[in-house]
Amino acid sequence: PGTGKTAVVRFVFNALSKKANELRANIKCAFVNSRLEGSEYRILASISRQIGLSIPFTGLATAEVFRRVINHIKANNLYLLIALDEIDVIVKREGENILYELSRINENFSSHRVSFIGISNEITFKQILDPRILSALSEEELVFKPYTSDELFDILMERVKDAFHDGVCDPSVIKYIAALSASEHGDARRALDLLRVSAETAEREGRREITIECVREALRKIERDQLNEVIRTLPIQSKILLISILRNLRNSNAQHTSGEIYGEYRSLVTNLGLESLTDRRLSSLLNELESAGIISSKIVNMGRYGRTKKYSLSVPQSHIVEALKEDNLLNGLLD
Repeated sequence: PGTGKTAVVRFVFNALSKKANELRANIKCAFVNSRLEGSEYRILASISRQIGLSIPFTGLATAEVFRRVINHIKANNLYLLIALDEIDVIVKREGENILYELSRINENFSSHRVSFIGISNEITFKQILDPRILSALSEEELVFKPYTSDELFDILMERVKDAFHDGVCDPSVIKYIAALSASEHGDARRALDLLRVSAETAEREGRREITIECVREALRKIERDQLNEVIRTLPIQSKILLISILRNLRNSNAQHTSGEIYGEYRSLVTNLGLESLTDRRLSSLLNELESAGIISSKIVNMGRYGRTKKYSLSVPQSHIVEALKEDNLLNGLLD
């Protein structure tokens, strides 16, 4: 993400549409965000609207929408270029049917009329597709590599010129943001977000310029906000399990075994009137919390009792409390 795929396609579509209008050529471009539209029908309805075809929001079979699109292309002698952004989302949600239909749509014309671009953030996306669809698409893959430090510096400097007065942000600070972003992700959106939060930090602290310390503080804030969002969106059982770890640690700063955590968990779910999960499922939830970077574990030698795994928090307790206190059901458990 953030490597310019969507921006490039939109730029090309805008340039192509402008040139087509100048030449009065029957070329249409349809750009659709698959995640935002959410279903095959809504994607087809969006494509239809962008080529001047009125389709109701609901009520038609997708096959009928395809038929109307094909007839509209024929009747208006159109050439159509379609781009589906975040295509992996719709394929995972609803299957490959829309790709199957698009890959064969040109069979309805005497010459090639429709071209198709799929945009995905997943490099392995093609591996989940039916080989017959890939063959019919005659696809050509273009990989957008993460931005380098120099490229991010140029992108950020362009934004600095538009957003800030002279002297507010020294190029050395921009180089720091660019180098940091390139080493971690190479994502222009996240680099720009770090610049924005750094500026907000400087303004909040009453500074006349953005400093490297502002950037460091902004980075901490972004990471904290991301962590809070992860915790806030956890399933209820995972939240209770996390509170169980928190309560155990408040009683003792030592690490705790899964058995101790499960005991506290079962006491909490009983008080809340919820169903208790099995040890196997709780173990899976602990692994998910560890994968998310919220907790950590290590194997401890217990002497003649053998070896066991003990858990602790990977983030400050205050961050967890802050993220969970908005949940009215669990708020009372945090005291």
